[in-house]
Amino acid sequence: LSRMLSALFQHVTMFTDIAILPPNDDMWSNIGSQMEPFPSITNVDYFTLVWEAINKNGNGCDYVSQRVINDAEMKNGIMYYGPKKYHALFLVQIDSLSTETAKKLYEFIASGGRVFCIEVYPSKSLGWKDSEIRNKEVTSLVEKMKSFPDRFVLLKKPDKDFIGWYRSIQEKYDIDPYIRIENPDPYVMQNRYQADDGSELFYLIHSHIS
Repeated sequence: LSRMLSALFQHVTMFTDIAILPPNDDMWSNIGSQMEPFPSITNVDYFTLVWEAINKNGNGCDYVSQRVINDAEMKNGIMYYGPKKYHALFLVQIDSLSTETAKKLYEFIASGGRVFCIEVYPSKSLGWKDSEIRNKEVTSLVEKMKSFPDRFVLLKKPDKDFIGWYRSIQEKYDIDPYIRIENPDPYVMQNRYQADDGSELFYLIHSHIS
């Protein structure tokens, strides 16, 4: 079975249409780079729960970086990066953006895309060089994004139950999952793949020990 699956997954691409920007740049600024894959500390301890909640509710998502956003094309409410297309972007407690990234996010929102900011709106630029000037550029762009309140949305994180929290966001903002799971379970995950021949593959796994 493992050999069969290995051969199969060489000819498929995982489907994802939601992007997540984790707070890595803020972490580097505040506490420095952490050793992967198991950093001992992090500046935002819940950011992996956002990915998990999206997956458990039948959507697919990728982590992206500010560099990916800067290199993406924003058109008709979609962020295009290579073969990938994203209609929504979650910023997980992002305080700092490069001015280029802020411009790209404004372009994305203005074209019809949606950005969800968890806990905070970005409020400053990255780095020290000309920081006062660049801070003003970022805050000015953030204010422009706020003129699209249905597309630039501030969310408060839940104290618990991220899966239920994301389900309510799906329903409120009409984020259609590609697979509907009536009662999402923390031990059940899914991925959707698209094969080279155009066929679709859904992979589901139940990982509870019992």
